[in-house]
Amino acid sequence: MPAELIGYVSMPLGVVTLAERAGASCFTEEGFHAVVDEVAEHLRRFDRVHCIGQEIRAGGVRLIGTSGTVTTLAGVALALPRYRRPLVDGRVLDIEVADQALGDLFALGRAGLAAHPCVGPERVDFVLPGCAVYAAIRKVWPVPTLTVADRGLREGMLLRMIRADRIAQRDGRAYLARRHGP
Repeated sequence: MPAELIGYVSMPLGVVTLAERAGASCFTEEGFHAVVDEVAEHLRRFDRVHCIGQEIRAGGVRLIGTSGTVTTLAGVALALPRYRRPLVDGRVLDIEVADQALGDLFALGRAGLAAHPCVGPERVDFVLPGCAVYAAIRKVWPVPTLTVADRGLREGMLLRMIRADRIAQRDGRAYLARRHGP
């Protein structure tokens, strides 16, 4: 049975927004958990409408994360000496492994994150807010694995639309050729 999109939500809780709002407090247990709780409440509202938790219990949900936080979690889980897309893209992590990577990142603190080869100084302010979003997802929707995609969903959706358009154009030309001759 093909996968079916049953709902979606865009929340005003991206890592940049959370980093700007939470700032340094995300580096403390209390601040980190406050962000987790805020995001989890938004997800619970979505879940009340779309019953994702019920689908998880029935075994019908796959958690796929794209770019940013999840690729960092995978790089840490794999103990990569530097980030490498081919080793991360498509990787399926047992959730306990991803959770341990989150714990490892949190334990590093600001200086450790800046020095980490899968994070670096340019991303240090965004990693823990992203981990808080991941932790909120895990809190609301406990799944056994996390599939990591280095390339974002937008790229896949664009490629699918381009292919569908090409097929429609080809089929349209074939229809016209059959109807009106060459």
